[in-house]
Amino acid sequence: MNYTAKAYNKALKELSKRRQASLEENKRRQSYVYAQLPEVRAMQESQQNTRYELMKIIAVHDPNASESASKVKENNISTAQRIKLLVKDLTGDENYLEPTYVCNECKDNGYKEGMMCDCLRDLIKRFMVEELNESSTIALHDFSEFCEDFYDNPDTRNRMIGYKIYFERYCDHFPTGSRSMLFMGKTGLGKTFFSSCMAKSLGERGFTVAFDSAPDLFRHIEDEHFGRSEGNTLDTLLDVDMLILDDLASEFQSQFYESALYNILNGRINLKKPTIISTNLTKSEFYSRYNERITSRVLYQFVPFQFDGKDIRMVKSVSKISKKVK
Repeated sequence: MNYTAKAYNKALKELSKRRQASLEENKRRQSYVYAQLPEVRAMQESQQNTRYELMKIIAVHDPNASESASKVKENNISTAQRIKLLVKDLTGDENYLEPTYVCNECKDNGYKEGMMCDCLRDLIKRFMVEELNESSTIALHDFSEFCEDFYDNPDTRNRMIGYKIYFERYCDHFPTGSRSMLFMGKTGLGKTFFSSCMAKSLGERGFTVAFDSAPDLFRHIEDEHFGRSEGNTLDTLLDVDMLILDDLASEFQSQFYESALYNILNGRINLKKPTIISTNLTKSEFYSRYNERITSRVLYQFVPFQFDGKDIRMVKSVSKISKKVK
């Protein structure tokens, strides 16, 4: 697993916070129980003393060490059971005094038996996605910002309203039955706007979303491939819950970029993970631009959404000018 030092350090810092929170919660619980049941603290201290006693028995090589050690262990087990009964009567949970961890496998240390725990690996992936999105120049938007007045054609307006409702429901029910989508149409018709709304909505629901322009993402992959930067953008894009490739076909045409695009598409399809692609290309232009392996996956395995109408940026500009004139 390739990752950046920044993502790794942030993951370790997060685990440190979790351990500190666990320690503070455990202290709070102890204080509560000790105040109500002072005998519990006395029994726990007795257990600690018998552990030292057990270590002494083992150290002196007493011929009766085995028998003595067994008695000490039995007493500790009995004491532990009494403590659990008392604590359960007080709190309803016999394990109330046990430390609480987000990850019980590694106890929030990140490593178990010298191997990286899945919790640390997942945190690194999450921070890799955040790091990738930090470099994106695309602003996130909210569905509430949608303005149907930007579409003066009734058919277009109704279709855009329908798209909004569909995309909102898609996010609400994600990932159940989530399919990949292809946004097609000329520039300025709302493709990037709706993509950003979905990215924000899914992110707020706790899903990992990578959202950037195709040229920028391919450039990251290329730089890492040739050792010009650290990280593994390709694996990150394959792993996220949702990938949004904005403005596909605006990237420089090269065999490397085309190969990267195929690997992303094919990998995510095999993993059954949805992708959203927006492009200014028509279907015929798509066939001319990309090879058959890519076009067959995008044009036949993605749900198409056609965007048309007037350039919203131009509509906004005209609206502002009109208001100033008035």
